[in-house]
Amino acid sequence: MSRATTSRHCQHLSRDFAWGTSAVDVRPPLHKPTTTKMMPSLYNKTYLYCVDTELGWGNRTYFTFFSVFNRPPYTGDVEVAVEVFFLLLFFLTSTLANLLLLYTLTTTQQFRSVMNYFICNLTIADMCFTLSCPFVAYVRMTGMWTLGNLACKMIFYVSFVCGFVTIWTLSLISIDRYTCIVHGIKYRISPTLAVVLIILVWLFTVITFSPLAIYFVVKECPFGQDTVSICTLGWPKTEGFPFVIGFTLLVVTSGFVIPVVILIFSHISIAIKFRKVRSACLQYGSRNPSTTTTTIAPVGKSLTPTVDLVSPVPVENITLNLRMRRNKRDLQVVHTLIYLIVLFFVMWTPIFVVFVLLTMDGVSDSMQVTTHCFLGAISVAYLNAIVNPLTYGLSLETLREQIKTIVFCKRSPVVPTRSVVDVANGPAASPEVNSRPRENRLKSRGAVSSVTSLT
Repeated sequence: MSRATTSRHCQHLSRDFAWGTSAVDVRPPLHKPTTTKMMPSLYNKTYLYCVDTELGWGNRTYFTFFSVFNRPPYTGDVEVAVEVFFLLLFFLTSTLANLLLLYTLTTTQQFRSVMNYFICNLTIADMCFTLSCPFVAYVRMTGMWTLGNLACKMIFYVSFVCGFVTIWTLSLISIDRYTCIVHGIKYRISPTLAVVLIILVWLFTVITFSPLAIYFVVKECPFGQDTVSICTLGWPKTEGFPFVIGFTLLVVTSGFVIPVVILIFSHISIAIKFRKVRSACLQYGSRNPSTTTTTIAPVGKSLTPTVDLVSPVPVENITLNLRMRRNKRDLQVVHTLIYLIVLFFVMWTPIFVVFVLLTMDGVSDSMQVTTHCFLGAISVAYLNAIVNPLTYGLSLETLREQIKTIVFCKRSPVVPTRSVVDVANGPAASPEVNSRPRENRLKSRGAVSSVTSLT
């Protein structure tokens, strides 16, 4: 290969550099990159051209991940300030919300249930996932990676592990809802099985992502007249089927495709079951109209239902009111099911798409993904660590009351022994359920009240 051809090849590989001209139009050989006159351009923010002597690649480009170079002279400072602000906001908000939820669940006796084991595991994974936010903010400010090789390996490794555990914990929550609501108490997940499942998820994730702890390294790359350090991923060069493609297929399949299938199947099954039970309730109510109404006193006042055996309201009005309340609740349940599925897609699709695109960039050397795309995708995943405690914990009324008690040092209210956090059992009572005969109430309690308290 002639020198002119070699020069054009290098310029293509590191096209984000602006190549300077010298008095003699002869470029130095590739193994001496420091003597090449390269001036950084405004476009070089994501990929750096280095010589690999450890994994057998030779001359290649590396993705900078969180490091960024050549920011615009005026708007660059604004970019840094905005990025650092939101990263620290994600870290503080996620830590406070998840710590408060975890403390409430672990110190309150009536909140101990199988569902709450999963929620506790979810809070731990979310907190560990956002622990990387301060380090990412520091790298965005400095540009280069100055945290060392161990931090380079562990920050990315822990982030991917905790993100994967979060995804599968959400899947376990949907499975627990499915078994309790669709199949009843007979197929419920026991506390022992819940702990075993949580341990298996952690073990599988730690082993699956171990290559990241091995191949994330700090690389020294030439940048203009200087040398900069970046934390990047360097996969080994293998003959035949690339190792990186196999790893990507494993991660995407087990971390996104399978959980999505589980969530969609379980929530659709719950919606179908809910529809059947509601139809049965309406048919029973039309055949057996009653003027009996049942109300449950608010938490902290009384646990005894108040029953009015004689109501001055006509039966037709009561039936109409019940149907209106049921229709409203039906709509709320459908909205909740759709919300949970859409939330998962919105929060986790970006990071998996970017992960696949990075793999394609590494194989084809197309260099299309930017560091801003990667930061934006993982920031959406960071946001999920804030949304989860709100969706799966703080939205429950009884749990909110207990959190207010802890935060404002109030007297602890009296709550039912059956936890409303346990989605399998649902709320303590339902007016429509208690107005039925005992046998019909026992038959449908597990399905009706469970679905009405999905979050």
